[in-house]
Amino acid sequence: MSDFDSGQDQTQYQTQATGSRLKDEASAMLSSAREKLGNVAEPITDKAREVAEEQKTWGAEQIGAASRAVDGAARELEEQMPQIAGYIHDGAKSLERVAGQIKDRNLEDLASTFSDFARRQPVTAFAGCVVAGFAISRFLKAGARRTNGGYQTQATGPTGGNYGGA
Repeated sequence: MSDFDSGQDQTQYQTQATGSRLKDEASAMLSSAREKLGNVAEPITDKAREVAEEQKTWGAEQIGAASRAVDGAARELEEQMPQIAGYIHDGAKSLERVAGQIKDRNLEDLASTFSDFARRQPVTAFAGCVVAGFAISRFLKAGARRTNGGYQTQATGPTGGNYGGA
């Protein structure tokens, strides 16, 4: 074997060793980065889950409140229109069942149920999302109008001016 072949073998061995060492270092850095990312992401995920759970409970309570309001309206109609009042009572009971189901189920189960429903009834799911968006918008606007425990009685425009002049 010539000195050239021996030198070439040694260079090839060093190149492989360096490549292997770099690969090991990169793998260790990647593992460390994944661990650090997991440590950062876990509290964020937990907080997001906590907020979503609070919103789920709030939404179920709002649906329950709407159910009670609808039921109250039906009671007022019982004497004049008993058949229509019966339908309205049925609607109120349905709302109360939905509120209970939302309150009692976990977020993953609700998301899975909605996904299945959306695959089977995409138009209905889309319409429900639009209605929910309007409802959420109304709740947010109503909450924004409250000031110091009272309610504003005058509507204001986007720049803070009053609608309807003066």
